[in-house]
Amino acid sequence: MVEVKHDNRTYRYCRNSEYEVGYWIGIEGKRNNMFNGPHCKIPMMYYRVLQNEALRLGYSITEFIPKSKPEKIKKIRAKKKAKGSISIF
Repeated sequence: MVEVKHDNRTYRYCRNSEYEVGYWIGIEGKRNNMFNGPHCKIPMMYYRVLQNEALRLGYSITEFIPKSKPEKIKKIRAKKKAKGSISIF
């Protein structure tokens, strides 16, 4: 979990799973355009500012990049044989 202090406000980076892109929420501080209130999602235009601040504090860039999903192996089915007759539903 990444926590960053920016302009006397605390923000946290959250992610639902390691395969999805995360989001920033505000934790504490006074309200402004960037901080809407505690536990509210931050507008996307501020993500880069908070990410750069986190990188400056020593967090790894891999925390912000989602992993690629493993490919599912498709099972090959046998081709259906024609019966040679007409089907009526």
